[in-house]
Amino acid sequence: MSDCQHCNAEHLCIYEYKPCDCFDMRKFKPHPDMVGCDACEKSGVNPYPIMCKVCSGTGAVIKSDKG
Repeated sequence: MSDCQHCNAEHLCIYEYKPCDCFDMRKFKPHPDMVGCDACEKSGVNPYPIMCKVCSGTGAVIKSDKG
């Protein structure tokens, strides 16, 4: 069963065969424009333990998303 619709990192993933049987990012392929999130200093939480709204708790964003 596909897990993409529930994955916080789906927007960062360029796995060619989505949706897939990719539970817990086993088949995750990072987007080439993926960079660390400055809002949470790449931790995914801001302030701890609240999930960062900018990166959805992944600690990374796509360059074009940063503005």
